[in-house]
Amino acid sequence: MASTNDHQPCLKGLKVYYTSNSRLLSQLKMAKADGSALKELIRLKRVDARILGIFGI
Repeated sequence: MASTNDHQPCLKGLKVYYTSNSRLLSQLKMAKADGSALKELIRLKRVDARILGIFGI
């Protein structure tokens, strides 16, 4: 059911960022460590929808 709802923004032509919670947190930690956190947050802000999945459950 969730994956069906996840496709709705794509079908509407919106920009979608789809990732797992752990991967997003890892990316943000790395961006903070290397000084590119602001750039990473701006990149995330540019998408219309952010879908965070819990993979492996």
